[in-house]
Amino acid sequence: MSKFLATPTYAVEFDDTEGCRFYIGEAPAGSPTDGAVWRIRLLTEKTGTNDGDLNIVFADGDQEFDNVWDNRGVINFY
Repeated sequence: MSKFLATPTYAVEFDDTEGCRFYIGEAPAGSPTDGAVWRIRLLTEKTGTNDGDLNIVFADGDQEFDNVWDNRGVINFY
């Protein structure tokens, strides 16, 4: 007998307005962008590479759903 786990449904936001900096946010579907319910990643191209390698870091250095998407430009990422 197979058991299937339900896959959560997320709202996803993508922002590439800062040139080589890309933000990806995930939150429960229907979440407002000003609510502290987002997991946000920052993708940047690795320095000195021309082959598309990326650094991926999380807001506040963790994968928690506790950030505000609208504040992504001022959050610390590590």
